[in-house]
Amino acid sequence: MVVQIPVSIALPIGVAANVCNVSVIELDETGDTARTAENNSIGVSRAVADAVLGTSGGNGGGARNNQSGLVNVNIQELALQVPASLAVPVGIAANVCNVSVIELRETGATECDATNTSRALSNALARAILAAN
Repeated sequence: MVVQIPVSIALPIGVAANVCNVSVIELDETGDTARTAENNSIGVSRAVADAVLGTSGGNGGGARNNQSGLVNVNIQELALQVPASLAVPVGIAANVCNVSVIELRETGATECDATNTSRALSNALARAILAAN
């Protein structure tokens, strides 16, 4: 299953320098506000989760805009670690697993395989990423 995550996130210059393998001085001197991440960090995971949840106050999203102290970092090539399973309310599970709530309750099923995604599932995934970091 594919879960949508941002392709580009705005990171503080120190985090961007770390994951892009460049110095803060180089980023500052060149004024370069767009880079590609070469490795992952807790800062990237948190920014991705914030962007998915919309809790970043505009600082974790992928929009390219004028911003002070932030660098747009392309994370398209990173292998991000996400949980393989999530505990979600029965209504969300029924929706993403394409089964009825009644079926889940009657069978007592505590697991199902998601066949599609939803905003609620993406939010649960983002919260799990934040909790792990």
